Amino acid sequence: MGKKEQIRKQILSVREAMSQEDFMKKSAIITAKLLQDSYYREAEELLIYVDYHHEVQTRPLIEQAWRDGKRVFCPKVIPPKEDRRMEFYEIFALSDLETGYQGILEPKEQSIHKWMAEDHISGSDPKSLMIMPGVAFDPERNRIGYGGGYYDRFLERYSMYFYTIAICFACQITGQIHGDAYDRKPQKVYTDAAVYQ
Repeated sequence: MGKKEQIRKQILSVREAMSQEDFMKKSAIITAKLLQDSYYREAEELLIYVDYHHEVQTRPLIEQAWRDGKRVFCPKVIPPKEDRRMEFYEIFALSDLETGYQGILEPKEQSIHKWMAEDHISGSDPKSLMIMPGVAFDPERNRIGYGGGYYDRFLERYSMYFYTIAICFACQITGQIHGDAYDRKPQKVYTDAAVYQ
């Protein structure tokens, strides 16, 4: 088992051991911090994952973004899955989601409002913010994901068009992570205890 896989297994085990009360409380703390961030306040579009399996809750943040007048785009894995490619599609309600890749909620097939880089080429175009998941981060914001490389590939193509913030619990911050050349780290990481930037 490689170093990354060891860290991934250890951190996921710690996260799974969190009580439901801690999970809810700490998710709310992270959401409250994020709502005060200038990247969030200035964003007109939010590219955001749908929480799954004890990740920091994002559904309250999605609903608040709608109340704040922002457009919300969620990721969808595009077949064939061997290509490890995802795109972001706009949703207008949580009912626009259905169970997709590995049981994660994704925009339904009939969603036609795709986030397009071509809409963000000039400085006057909508400001976008991506909220990223991750299994583990170090204080330098290096990231270990779930092993699929979906976010790294998407960021390699489009990261110049939006800001990036990752959210995780404090227990997911670990010692130094040695990233690979293709790894992409967020501009900020918010936890329930600190912010790394």
